[in-house]
Amino acid sequence: MQVLKQFSLPIKGLEIGHHSYTFKIAKSFFEAFEFSLISDGNFKVELNLEKKSDSLILDLDINGSFLTDCDRCTDSIAFPLETLYQMIVKYDVDEREEEEVIFIAPEASEFNCAKVIYDAIILSVPLLKTCDEVTDKDCNPEVIDHFYSDKEVKEEKGNPFSEALKNLKLN
Repeated sequence: MQVLKQFSLPIKGLEIGHHSYTFKIAKSFFEAFEFSLISDGNFKVELNLEKKSDSLILDLDINGSFLTDCDRCTDSIAFPLETLYQMIVKYDVDEREEEEVIFIAPEASEFNCAKVIYDAIILSVPLLKTCDEVTDKDCNPEVIDHFYSDKEVKEEKGNPFSEALKNLKLN
């Protein structure tokens, strides 16, 4: 977890007000999370922290891309991703996470924002990732041609099960 140590924000002694941090996210970041949905990516994270007397407000601006396979043609693509995300951190004796609020101990001297950044990226990944979203990249034409030609062949032959069901008399 040495990789994630750089994401620790010193909150004890930090003045009330706005503070900005910039992080570069790479493959080693995603490897630090067990069973990560993303294995490799490059992101720039602009984190604006507003410290108040009773809470921290983290505003994240994340831009970059991650490596994945196109869901249509299975080619490897660097899928672009941009997202804005906000998390509130409050102080409480019982440390816990709720929907958009994380509770930390009042005496905490630092807050590691790595999991917040990871969650923001993962929650922004769309269900369908295709070459259409990638600049200067089209789906592999050989795969697309094969996909559509197989469909046409099946339609021409017909389905023997559906043909047999059409001839079935239910009286």
